[in-house]
Amino acid sequence: MVWRVAAVIGVVQMYIKDRTSLAISSGLSLRDGFKPLHLIWLLYAGEMLLKVIPQKITSIGSRKVFKALFEPAADRLSAVQIMAEKQKRNETVKKVFIVWFGSNALLAAGYFARILSEKALLLISLFYYVGDLICVIFYCPFQTMIMKNRCCVTCPIFNWDSLMYCTPLIFIRSFYSWSLVLMALSLFIWWEVAFRKHPQRFLAACNEKLKCANCAEQICKVKRRLQPVWRELAVGDHSQTETVERRL
Repeated sequence: MVWRVAAVIGVVQMYIKDRTSLAISSGLSLRDGFKPLHLIWLLYAGEMLLKVIPQKITSIGSRKVFKALFEPAADRLSAVQIMAEKQKRNETVKKVFIVWFGSNALLAAGYFARILSEKALLLISLFYYVGDLICVIFYCPFQTMIMKNRCCVTCPIFNWDSLMYCTPLIFIRSFYSWSLVLMALSLFIWWEVAFRKHPQRFLAACNEKLKCANCAEQICKVKRRLQPVWRELAVGDHSQTETVERRL
């Protein structure tokens, strides 16, 4: 959050003082030396790279895509139940996809109508970049109003974030923007294919690592959970249920 906010503040200052320095069209050219635009590209690309390398610095909400983070639950769902959960998840994420890209079509219209410049789109992208972590830590409208998932650990679109904050860059024709969009799109496809092939890794009812009782992150201390914890506990585990109820 700190470096994302710092990046936005720095770019806003550049936008006020010298907008030409934010010209994405020549953003990766080194003819004039290393520029802040190079740093922004490295920040975006670096964070996307971290998502394909399983390490503890990233949330388990992102890492649940990996086989190593899957621990089968004691009471497994049947194939029929998994399919039902899969369909329910797909219905909600389709709504998120439509809302997000439908609303961002306004940016495309503004850009091609020459109301918004490529510098403005870069600023909007950076605001999305910060907004992504605001959704994780404080409040997420997609979680609250559409998906209804318990917390970010169980978020079905956790790794959509790269594509979301790169959305404004889609409309700018340059290697700078499209190289980032291509990386973000690759992550998006990887995530969706993994869910279709291994949905049990993404479901708290199937994966012990995603259950509240085994959570080491406790992100929900600020942004509260949406669903009671005891729904995830094994049937008949009365001692654990009582412990959780006291904690709540």
